[in-house]
Amino acid sequence: MALKEKRYEEALAKLDQLLGYGVQNHEVMIGKLMCLMELNRYKEAQDFCESLLIHKDEHYYHYVHIYLTILFQTSQYQLLMNQVEQELESDLVPAEMKNSSSKLI
Repeated sequence: MALKEKRYEEALAKLDQLLGYGVQNHEVMIGKLMCLMELNRYKEAQDFCESLLIHKDEHYYHYVHIYLTILFQTSQYQLLMNQVEQELESDLVPAEMKNSSSKLI
């Protein structure tokens, strides 16, 4: 509820509490990333997102999309382009992401 009402500090505290209890689902991870970004805590968001990318689970490309957004928002263009190129080299990239990512190049 706090996230929907844009009370990001409160939402982040609750999400961190859930993570502390071992709740590790996709919605909690995305919620935490959204809160950190909305609070302009991009370094923390980037670090958290990088930790999620290591696992390459079924939500990997959703996290890649957020990661690229963070890199763009923080003007880390070289890192962004490196990540895009790395992802495009993979034959596993979903078609919709491949099409939208190739427009960046």
